[in-house]
Amino acid sequence: MCLLLIMILLFLPKLVTLLILLNTSLKGGGILIGVRKDLTSYPISILESNVEQLFVRISSGSLKTIVSGVYTPPSSSPFIYESHIKSVELIIRQFPNHIYIFCGYYNLPGIIWENYVNGLVYSYSTPISAHCIPETFASHSFFQSNNILNKTSSLLDLVFSNISSLVIEKSDEPIVPIDLYHPALYLSVPFNTPITYCERDHSFFNSRKTNYTNIRSFIASFDWASTIIPLGLDFAVHAFYDALHKSVIEFVPNCHFKTSSFPQWYTNGLRKTLSLKKLAHKKFTLLT
Repeated sequence: MCLLLIMILLFLPKLVTLLILLNTSLKGGGILIGVRKDLTSYPISILESNVEQLFVRISSGSLKTIVSGVYTPPSSSPFIYESHIKSVELIIRQFPNHIYIFCGYYNLPGIIWENYVNGLVYSYSTPISAHCIPETFASHSFFQSNNILNKTSSLLDLVFSNISSLVIEKSDEPIVPIDLYHPALYLSVPFNTPITYCERDHSFFNSRKTNYTNIRSFIASFDWASTIIPLGLDFAVHAFYDALHKSVIEFVPNCHFKTSSFPQWYTNGLRKTLSLKKLAHKKFTLLT
């Protein structure tokens, strides 16, 4: 069994808390994609359930990326590869004008890959049953960017992308134990465009804590007939909006949201347990 693990840092050096997306394992060890929590991301629903694959859309500012992982067991039937390609074609149609990075354990050692200016070219060293893989990615002018062989001098892990600047190196710091047939890879893309961050700290009016009784009394305190009738329609609307605006300022609490120092997956119960543990440890330290 193999665990296909992909960490998406959007090619930035600092790793923060991860949003974890995990698919249901079929024959492999599962696919896990980790995404920085300050990047907007979500898994894309795919109808093909007979393939162990996972697609995630990630965006930061104007940068839009589709990242996927797929695991196809050795000697998989052509139907498995065709189902995967069907999903890839759907993603490309559904999300145009994106950067695509399709990674996976394709287990197709019988294909020889080369890249040219307009995309990949391929040839066969041994007969294969998955012609749809090279044919489809070549037809979309994709590149096959991985040339790192495993310990048996085979190339089983493939990375298809529509950008030629994708750089793949052997990772010196693997997150999981190295598999004999699947070396850990480090992918990077040099971007000239600065990447913007999502500023999460902000102030907001908390409607859940609003004193609606006071708002109702405040609005009822006006003599609306004598206030509005002498005014034209536009000025009457402005007068009413001014009263509503003042009621919001006076009776709706202004709260400040601050990004939690806890990881995103911490629940309130876990935070309380951690606080109680720290308090108990402090008491123990004082007693000793």
